[in-house]
Amino acid sequence: MILTELKNVLVDELKALKDLLSCLEKQQEFIVANDAFKLDGIVSDIQEKTSIVAKFETVRRRLLNNQDIKKVVDESEDDEIKKIYEEITLITKKLVFQKETNDMLIKQSLIFVNKMLSYLSPNKEAKSYNAYGKMRR
Repeated sequence: MILTELKNVLVDELKALKDLLSCLEKQQEFIVANDAFKLDGIVSDIQEKTSIVAKFETVRRRLLNNQDIKKVVDESEDDEIKKIYEEITLITKKLVFQKETNDMLIKQSLIFVNKMLSYLSPNKEAKSYNAYGKMRR
């Protein structure tokens, strides 16, 4: 009976993870397109999907009494649970990769924006030389 409940929770968690991955892929599209308004809108969707995943994770942990999921799945005779667990681990790896990609793209965009701002509004200090002929900063 616990395996049936576990299977249902894992199926729900897998669906939630797929939804989260879809949101992160949309976020990447918006980052590449420099669409700040859509990017701002997708953030709330990502937070919502993340909280749903966390809810299923909490239910799963409570169901297993904080046992290691891998151990429970390995000891299980149910091939469907094993298949669902493998899908979850695969999706989780994709999520980590997508999040790191999005973080890197955002960081690159910020570096570019800061460079452009520094070129457009250069340092306003008067440039002068010190006694050694070097520029003061």
